Amino acid sequence: TLGFTRDELFATHASGIGMEVPAGRDIGERYTAEMSLLSRGGRVIPVEISVRVIEYGGEPLQVVVARDIGERKRLQDKANARMGRFRTLAENSPDCIMHLDAQLLCTYANPAFKQLLEDLTDAQIIGQSVESFLTPVVNRLEVIERLCKVVRDRALQEFEIHLHTPSGDRVY
Repeated sequence: TLGFTRDELFATHASGIGMEVPAGRDIGERYTAEMSLLSRGGRVIPVEISVRVIEYGGEPLQVVVARDIGERKRLQDKANARMGRFRTLAENSPDCIMHLDAQLLCTYANPAFKQLLEDLTDAQIIGQSVESFLTPVVNRLEVIERLCKVVRDRALQEFEIHLHTPSGDRVY
């Protein structure tokens, strides 16, 4: 909470707590924004505001609801830091690394993977099915089944797959 009593909050202008709500909105209009509010003790609190303009006494009135998003921001920052560490490792790894979504479409491929497949670009890889990179022989169906199991169970499995380049050369 901001630490103000109800009466103090109603007596305080929005700018007194750091809120800048744009004026001149039309009745019925809604919008959301992120901003920081200042608590009574001087603490900065990240919030998401939701504003709706209503008519009250023949005049437009902005109804503002603020929601503390501090925890969400902390978790987002933590996830971004974790993703940054992963990307640093993956980008510098000599091993081929590919990230697949639940539909087995490629969402990321590191430089080693791109180089192995004849220097393909992100545009040629991202969004492609893993099947388009598998060699059309031997254990293709088994690989697809194992990849589906990894995605479904969220459990790591170690197995070898055979890939082919756009020109048809088989690589590992």
